[in-house]
Amino acid sequence: MYRFLHLASTLIILILFTGSIHSQVVAPTFQCVKGDTLFWENNNNTCGAFVSTDIYFASDEAGPYALLTSVTDPAETQFFHSNNAGLTYYYLQHNYNCGGMTLLSSDTLDNLTPGVTQIERVSVQGNNVHITWYPNPDPETIGYIIYRSTNQGTTPIDTVYGVFEYLDVTADPNNQIEVYYVIAIDACGNTGTFDSNPHNTMLLNAEVNFCEQYVRLSWNSYGLWENGIDNNQVWLGLDGADLAYEHLLSMNDTMLFITRINDGLEYCFQVRSEEQGRDVTSTSNTICLIADVINPLTSLNIRNVNVLADNSIEVDWDYNADADLTDLILERSLDTMSFGEIQSLIPQPSTDNNSTTDNNVVPENEIYYYRLNATDDCDTSTTSNIFSSVNLQVTASSPTQNTLSWTPIYVPGRRVIGYDICLLVDGAEELLGSVDENTLQYGALVDFDRTGGQYCYVIKAIHVNGQGLDTLASRSNIDCTQQIAEMYVPNAFAPSGIRNPIFEPRFANDLNVPYQMNIYNRWGGHVFSNEGVNIGWDGRIDGGMANPGVYMYTISFTQPSGENQRVSGTVTLIR
Repeated sequence: MYRFLHLASTLIILILFTGSIHSQVVAPTFQCVKGDTLFWENNNNTCGAFVSTDIYFASDEAGPYALLTSVTDPAETQFFHSNNAGLTYYYLQHNYNCGGMTLLSSDTLDNLTPGVTQIERVSVQGNNVHITWYPNPDPETIGYIIYRSTNQGTTPIDTVYGVFEYLDVTADPNNQIEVYYVIAIDACGNTGTFDSNPHNTMLLNAEVNFCEQYVRLSWNSYGLWENGIDNNQVWLGLDGADLAYEHLLSMNDTMLFITRINDGLEYCFQVRSEEQGRDVTSTSNTICLIADVINPLTSLNIRNVNVLADNSIEVDWDYNADADLTDLILERSLDTMSFGEIQSLIPQPSTDNNSTTDNNVVPENEIYYYRLNATDDCDTSTTSNIFSSVNLQVTASSPTQNTLSWTPIYVPGRRVIGYDICLLVDGAEELLGSVDENTLQYGALVDFDRTGGQYCYVIKAIHVNGQGLDTLASRSNIDCTQQIAEMYVPNAFAPSGIRNPIFEPRFANDLNVPYQMNIYNRWGGHVFSNEGVNIGWDGRIDGGMANPGVYMYTISFTQPSGENQRVSGTVTLIR
């Protein structure tokens, strides 16, 4: 403290007498004390003849100071103090015969080596380390030696003068913790004391967890400031952007998990520590990495199931195609429980919306349930919703109407809003009507002139997603029926009459149905057969007119559906 006071007083004197510098005798430049020897540099004064260089000493910096010796050789620049014992303080004056002019004093130096130099911080800059320190309080300090600890020990790496910072370009801060000391040096080559608390760089490490999609950051604590650490900060630069503040951590935190990492993006991280009570910050190395984490399966959904015209079944489904999957399987069941694999979809499709066809089905006989099962690269399994086909059955319930019955569509997660009933006419679909979601049967009136007795239908289940959007129609199988051949047989005929001279059956809708007819008299004798040709009985037996009366008949025919029918009865022949 007093050393600075003495120096300050000298500076004050210099300032006060700036305007009359010739009224002062300039002191020698006191360089250093090495062991028992004082070293200085003489300064020329032109006011008079040189008398001596006077050396003053004291055991206390505050004095009192006594004249140790007067060196009368104007060229002498050193003095050996032979009886020096313990801590001693010195200052010098030039004595010139200048007629009462003020003698200025040099700096006050002691015979100790320079004290400890306090490092302000060490900080990583790219591939280098930037070291800054506070000026050493000893006035004899002329430079600084920078030391770095290595496997071979603590060794000097450079000496600098007149500055309080250094950039170590030989360091390897991206791969190891670098440890530094800075010591002062004076003009005599005396070196200062090593600080017992060297400063080190922070080495940041980053570890990517592929399955959990996070980056684990870890680093060593800076922890060597006189005031301690106030906080730690994590800075992040994403995809080439400049580093920006991301997280504030406590003084003791040396680990952080960065979650929700996106695959393929570049992440750059840096940790910064701030000293308590000072605006001093040390930065770690910067780590940049391309995130290699799993792209999870975020969507797996069957949207629709359609029975195609060739009786295959088309399954429409979507998913996020960038997912990292090892297995993607289409499964099928005859119920909602016992699913089995029918098709592997690996390598997976590269688009989100897809269609897959199942050819090994008989949709006119069975209801099929479908689902997707996926396994990602981290062995996490995901199952989609279940979606069923619709099975349609058509029966000719009367000569004028067909009855359509179908199974309800099974679509958990979607809402059925109704069913459309369509008739196929020349390959085109014609909407006959619509029913609500709870109705599973429909009576369709027939129009023989339009279809010729062949009726084919398809059901469309109309469904939407949970938000009432994405309206889709799921087609059933196509089912067809021939109209019923309803036969009418007269109970009497008059061969000589005008309106009904021939006994023959009539079919509804004027269907031309082949039939076989046999006529018997009342004793069972066979009197007529059309032998499979659609010809009625004209009332003749062997070319002659049959007697009037009651006759029996049998008529056999095949329905359009393939069912064989036989009708028998009696008919009255009238003359």
